[in-house]
Amino acid sequence: MATVCGCFALSVASGPAIAGTSARTSAGAPGTVPAEGSTDPYVQAVVDAITEDLRLPLASIPGPGTGVLGVRSAQRLQAQQAAAAADAARQEAERQATATTLSAANRAVAAASRNGPVTSTNGSDVEAFLACTRWIESRGNYAAVSPGGTYRGAYQFDQPTWDGNAAASGRHDLVGMDPARAAPADQDQMARDLYARRGNQPWGGRC
Repeated sequence: MATVCGCFALSVASGPAIAGTSARTSAGAPGTVPAEGSTDPYVQAVVDAITEDLRLPLASIPGPGTGVLGVRSAQRLQAQQAAAAADAARQEAERQATATTLSAANRAVAAASRNGPVTSTNGSDVEAFLACTRWIESRGNYAAVSPGGTYRGAYQFDQPTWDGNAAASGRHDLVGMDPARAAPADQDQMARDLYARRGNQPWGGRC
């Protein structure tokens, strides 16, 4: 009985000591009470770490109802919207450039033959036709190659047409050359010569 009572007494006596230790641990100095509105040092350390990680000002740290994932989702959404707007602007610019090129080319070659040799030597007509054809065939890429590899260069010559045209123009140095590897000036000249002989028929009459 004495032993049991002694343990009970020790247990009861130890209670206030533990509570006092807890109070000192959480509040700092013994017997002090945290001031209203103050931040626990551990909580402040966590907030500082999150702020540094997200590189956001403290005021923009999300509250309990939002969460970090909500902020990141919003940031991703904003990035996607910006990318979509930029892509739409690029497509509109390309559309307007195409419309302008085709309009100028169509006006310039309206009087030219569309199915036979061109009798006019008006340089502006020919250059407008070349610009129109380059855009339609390759978007102006002199190194362009069709998916099947048959049509090559800015004007998408096949090899037999290129070779025959080069020979007829007295450009034997270009016979057998890959049109996509020929100099842009040579590609332009071969297209001029073919246009002078056959009009726009080799390109389907599109310009």
